[in-house]
Amino acid sequence: MVDMIMRRAHMSELAVLKEMYARIVERMNARELAIWDDVYPVEFLQNDIECNSLYVFERSGSIVAACALSDQPSFENQLSWSSEKDSAIYLDRFGVNVEHSRQGAGTQALELIEQWSREQGAGYLRLLVACSNLPAIALYEKCGFTQVGGIHRQVFEDGSFLEEFGFEKRL
Repeated sequence: MVDMIMRRAHMSELAVLKEMYARIVERMNARELAIWDDVYPVEFLQNDIECNSLYVFERSGSIVAACALSDQPSFENQLSWSSEKDSAIYLDRFGVNVEHSRQGAGTQALELIEQWSREQGAGYLRLLVACSNLPAIALYEKCGFTQVGGIHRQVFEDGSFLEEFGFEKRL
């Protein structure tokens, strides 16, 4: 049973959301998962809100998770999706408030995202996840996502890079 609601984020919540993501980054760093930093995803949140693509998940009046949703990928396609012709919703910047982790919030939020995506007429829900982010990969697999072929590789100005797997779920 889903006991949370999904809604668009409001600009008045930007500071709270930035703090939530900053705490997620702190926890990732403490667990030696240096995937996100003080720029990504925090500095993308305002634009996500302005574009009406940032969604929050509330339980008992508290924000327990957030993500960006779009019908357009935010990356170059280097992956072998099951179907290129079916419509898809792309999930970005999915984060669970550290105060609500390990309480089913991620699973419930993904259920709401799937329901919303079906209502938008999407045939698939798709996302990228860092190859080293084993906790997130486990969550997606538990929720019925499957890994697709290929690896998305993003190279940064300093020469460092991030490799990500593509995951999708047929809706």
